[in-house]
Amino acid sequence: MHHAQPAHATHTYLVRVGHAEVRVEGQSEQDALRRARRQLCEEMPRLWDVIQSLDDSRFQITREAP
Repeated sequence: MHHAQPAHATHTYLVRVGHAEVRVEGQSEQDALRRARRQLCEEMPRLWDVIQSLDDSRFQITREAP
């Protein structure tokens, strides 16, 4: 039996940049990246300008298995 996921379903993503990594919930990789940037800025406020200016390609985003 196949169950379709609702459009608003969230998944857990592991987002890495450099030596830092965070797990976030998101609806897509882009959503996860946005949330990860926010979380990293909260955890490392002195680096917020660096985190915000990094190109998206610098982040490794992995969707974790349910």
